[in-house]
Amino acid sequence: MLRKIITAINKERSKRKQGASSLRSWYADKYQTVVVQRNLLALISISSLLCIAVGLFTVISISSSKKILPFVIEIEDKTGIVHIVNPATIQQYTAEDALLKSFIVQYVRAREGYDPNRYRENFYQTIRIMSSDRVYGAFKSQIDLKNPNSPILRFGTAFTRVVEFKSVNLKKETGNNVISAQVRFVVQGDGLAGRMEPEHKIAIIDFEFRPNLEFNFDERNANPLGFTVVGYRVDQDAVQ
Repeated sequence: MLRKIITAINKERSKRKQGASSLRSWYADKYQTVVVQRNLLALISISSLLCIAVGLFTVISISSSKKILPFVIEIEDKTGIVHIVNPATIQQYTAEDALLKSFIVQYVRAREGYDPNRYRENFYQTIRIMSSDRVYGAFKSQIDLKNPNSPILRFGTAFTRVVEFKSVNLKKETGNNVISAQVRFVVQGDGLAGRMEPEHKIAIIDFEFRPNLEFNFDERNANPLGFTVVGYRVDQDAVQ
């Protein structure tokens, strides 16, 4: 009987030891998991700090060595394709536009203005060598002395018309030799009969270059690049 009691007590103690051991094992597992998570978070935090430090260093390095280079883009009218213009050609573009506008201003001033001392040179020389046959033919009919509206008859020898330009806008089309220009200008006149009211006008000019035109020496000097107007239209400008 005593032996059974002792055996039962030993079993009870063994169960208690096993329970305590299991409890300690559970706490150990939980503690180990927490430690692993803590170490993992610490590693992630350190890695993040290192990445931030590297990023800041890179930004500072780029900022200290960066160069700002302006550029010009060109958009094709038909396709909408964008091209970056080489900086080396920007000055070339600017010089080219200035030259084109110079020809246009010279042409419009000779055609729309009137100077009794120079109209022969302007009408029969400048406009002729800077126009296509069709354009100059139409202009000749306007200045013909048989035309009652001819400026030569209207203004005579005592009236002057002066052209003042407001703007010259160019439109170049890729793949086409013809260039268009929109010109806004004001015509003012003065003579013995008094001053005329300013006329605000807008002209649409189509032109191209024909370097192989047969010119004499003086004509070639006056128009060395063969600037040729192939279309000319002028209207009253609603915008003043």
